[in-house]
Amino acid sequence: MPKRDRRDYMKKYMREYMMRYRKENETYKEYTKRKRHEWHVKHRKKALSVLGENCKICGYKGVKSHSMIIHRKGGKPHCTSDLLGIIRNINDYVLLCCPCHKAVHWILKYFGFTWEQVVSYKKEIKNE
Repeated sequence: MPKRDRRDYMKKYMREYMMRYRKENETYKEYTKRKRHEWHVKHRKKALSVLGENCKICGYKGVKSHSMIIHRKGGKPHCTSDLLGIIRNINDYVLLCCPCHKAVHWILKYFGFTWEQVVSYKKEIKNE
């Protein structure tokens, strides 16, 4: 199926799907925003349940789940909406509080540390 036909088919399918499931007087933009938010909340909860509740650096337990950040260990940028990718590759991610997340990125950028070096440096500081 050519790309153009596929795109037209998807538009038609999504229009029909939306007409069945959207709320009364809800625009397409409002509908997609609501569905995207519901999807994001569902998968973020799933990722947080696997990663735990505490910050891996300082041990802070986030009272609100949005105060905790899912961080990729290598420091490479990733799409925050790619929560399914996070769940599939859960060993590549850790949970950090906001201050520790900023500090880790600063250390990775200016000192050129790897994630393992950051963790070992944290252990050295705790032992002193």
